[in-house]
Amino acid sequence: AVAAAAPILLFAFSDSAPPGLTGAPGDSGTCTQCHGGGVNSGAGSLEIEATDYLPGQSQTVRVRISDPNQMRWGFSLSARRKSDQLRQAGTFTAGRFTVVETISGIQYASHFPAQQTARGAGFVYELTWTAPDDSSGVVFYASGNAANGNGASSGDNIY
Repeated sequence: AVAAAAPILLFAFSDSAPPGLTGAPGDSGTCTQCHGGGVNSGAGSLEIEATDYLPGQSQTVRVRISDPNQMRWGFSLSARRKSDQLRQAGTFTAGRFTVVETISGIQYASHFPAQQTARGAGFVYELTWTAPDDSSGVVFYASGNAANGNGASSGDNIY
């Protein structure tokens, strides 16, 4: 039974990342909880693209993951109040290829499913973020996975 379950476990998070892996205060870690490889050791990057916000207004947030040697892409993202990074800042609405889950009052956006491209092409995920009703400041936390697509947890780069 264990041997039969192993392939299922290897692909368990290609649909979406488990919540709580953005590296934010109070989170349980980053994508390295499930994926091998180095942290910020590859030739790629993770970028969060957002503009200055107006309280209560919505905007598109983009999560760009790149690595010239990889071909499968995933991420986990949260928005925290600058004054109290254990508290949610604003709200996410899922977009194409993304999902939003709430755990203990914190929203986590992630890939759904992990996208695969030609090697080195990278991928940009988009979702909507509605800013909080005040302008006290926000910090986005994210962890991104640039994977080799081999179906195992080895050989991936986490940014």
